[in-house]
Amino acid sequence: MKYNYHTHTTRCHHANGTDEQYVLSAIKANYKGLGFSDHVMLPYIEDSFIRGPYSQKDEYINSINNLKEKYKDQIEIYVSFECEWDNKYAKFYEHLLNSKQVDYLIFGNHACYFKKNKEYMLKFTSQKSFLQRYLRNSIKAIRSGLFKIMAHPDIFMSNVEWTPYARKVTNIICKEAKANNVALELNCGCFINEKKKELFNEVRYRYPYGKFWQIAKKHQNTIVVGIDAHSPSAFSSEGIELMN
Repeated sequence: MKYNYHTHTTRCHHANGTDEQYVLSAIKANYKGLGFSDHVMLPYIEDSFIRGPYSQKDEYINSINNLKEKYKDQIEIYVSFECEWDNKYAKFYEHLLNSKQVDYLIFGNHACYFKKNKEYMLKFTSQKSFLQRYLRNSIKAIRSGLFKIMAHPDIFMSNVEWTPYARKVTNIICKEAKANNVALELNCGCFINEKKKELFNEVRYRYPYGKFWQIAKKHQNTIVVGIDAHSPSAFSSEGIELMN
């Protein structure tokens, strides 16, 4: 693995280390390319537990661009954001790309939604209702043309069991991603930060989920491996070896 397009910073409130420490760790681990993709800072969303305030956006972009120049002879560095889908922010995402403030955008379907300038995690009354919303958001984001990568597309397996409907959702996501040239990210964040646990009568990681990736292979999806780094030490973690 020589490229990682999914790297966070302390601005998201759940990562540690300086921006430069991530770069130095990636260089030490012989990476050729490093993409910073912190959770997007959104206008009017100032009270969030997973993203920095909008006032940090320019400082984040400037910091990464400075590192891009400083280490240009040692590693390729990219600036990006990991974004949830919401129609009201589509124009903002488009502006980030068109103004070349970012090199690419990642879609991360964390089941967030935004209402009255506040951010919420989706509450669901059944596994199927959760999957239905997850799928609706996924299709809209994939078809938008704004995203190069869908991060951890199987993250929904954190909350549900593998059922015929979960299989159907997987097939639709894989077909949509293939048709719209969106790569699917095989995310090793759980390998690095978590242990297996019992979920719906299976002892497993929350994701990646093997049956999802068997279907992705059948559809011949473009797949990228993502570290989902929340610490500089992630680049040398033994958990990465589990992806082999």
